[in-house]
Amino acid sequence: MGFLLKHAYLAYESLAAEKYDAIGATARECGVLAQVQATENPSQLELANELGVDRTTMAQLLDSLEQRGLVSRTPLPTDRRKNLVSLTKSGHDLLARDRVIRAELDREFLAPVHTAEQATLRSSLHAIVNTQRTSSRTP
Repeated sequence: MGFLLKHAYLAYESLAAEKYDAIGATARECGVLAQVQATENPSQLELANELGVDRTTMAQLLDSLEQRGLVSRTPLPTDRRKNLVSLTKSGHDLLARDRVIRAELDREFLAPVHTAEQATLRSSLHAIVNTQRTSSRTP
């Protein structure tokens, strides 16, 4: 099982890298942008927790995204130690391109799998990931 998952992941990452290179972004960066959009102006710490990334790594990711004009950070008026993160117009535009890329990736990567089985695969992977997340948070 591990061998199959590893090689499926490597194949997916290779295909994804090609597509994301074309828009000058990475899947990880787009994932951060998508979480910012889904959470509606989260703090850096909330983003780090939601994405399972340490605070230093999140700060570095946001520094890069902010320098490229994709996000903005605003100190919380009631607690200036916290920064709220929001998408810029360029960030929203990149997310729109990301949705197209993800659809292309899914279509190309899952092409060898029958359409009915694709939904089962997704559901099974979600179950595995969600179970692992839940069990890793339990003391």
